[in-house]
Amino acid sequence: MALPAWGLLPHLVRLPLSAAATLLALNFLLWKSPTRLERARSKRAGHEVLVFGRPVTFGDTLLMLLRHWSPPRSKDRFICVHLELPDGPGPVRISPAAAEDCDAAVRLSIAYLTNEGRLRRELLFAWSLGCHLASAGLRAIGGYLPPMRVAAVVLPHLPERDALLLTRRAASGGSYNSMWVFPGGVVDAGEAPAAAGARELEEETGLSVEPGSLRLLCTYQARNEPLCLTYLMLMYNGEVRGGALRMQRKEVAQAAFLTRDAVARLLAQEDRGEVDGVTHGAEEGSLVEQPVPLADLRLAKDYATSTGPGIGAGHWFAMKEWQRCCPNLCAPRL
Repeated sequence: MALPAWGLLPHLVRLPLSAAATLLALNFLLWKSPTRLERARSKRAGHEVLVFGRPVTFGDTLLMLLRHWSPPRSKDRFICVHLELPDGPGPVRISPAAAEDCDAAVRLSIAYLTNEGRLRRELLFAWSLGCHLASAGLRAIGGYLPPMRVAAVVLPHLPERDALLLTRRAASGGSYNSMWVFPGGVVDAGEAPAAAGARELEEETGLSVEPGSLRLLCTYQARNEPLCLTYLMLMYNGEVRGGALRMQRKEVAQAAFLTRDAVARLLAQEDRGEVDGVTHGAEEGSLVEQPVPLADLRLAKDYATSTGPGIGAGHWFAMKEWQRCCPNLCAPRL
């Protein structure tokens, strides 16, 4: 029979790991403070994010603000929350949802829940806990931390292809360079999140959706440590109703068309074969066909201060929610 002490072993390991992560995170925040933290202050203002009436800032971990302090288990992928989204000026409010209300709530996830592998999840949890405690300490002594920014992302469904449009970011000049993501961007102050998602989709791809037709699939907290920014990503699904595909060259390098079968294969970790895709042609505004290997579309691995190539974890989570809601798609929740 196993000794009861073995049950304490994970907690005995987590304690020094979390303490070390807190010290590293505090050193990281203090080191960044004179430079990139101040640079982040100059970013355009958007909607404030409130949890229990408290503004969320860089370093905060939403799940911990929502009093969900448990380390990740293998089956954990999200928690359920209620969202209050403004139609114009005003904050985004997040509150926890009871287990029995989960079907009527929104699913929220974060890197240490979406990543595979126990060790990676434990390390990311320790880093998130360390950042959370370090940011609380820095604020307590009057330090500045950039507020959380709200981003709207659209999973655009192309009816003529029965496929989702996935884009690869340009190699430089923005956030998440060279990663595969769905179109989206930051919600401006006073802008409705769904309208921002429709605007970003048209700016990046030339395709249009009606903001009122967008359905909220899920939400995700993303952090960009090199830029000292954190985002609440609102992930929408929408049917493309107009426009012609044209990719914004400075932001989008390539696009892939993900059929339902391709989505199912990716989520099942089957990465043989390829999907249809396009990239920029020699002439301005032109596109040429370029198939995309499924092996390039794996879930990107998250590290403490960077992310590997592939599909971003928040976008992967949204893709799973899209598959869960298909073929009848999620009903509008907000």
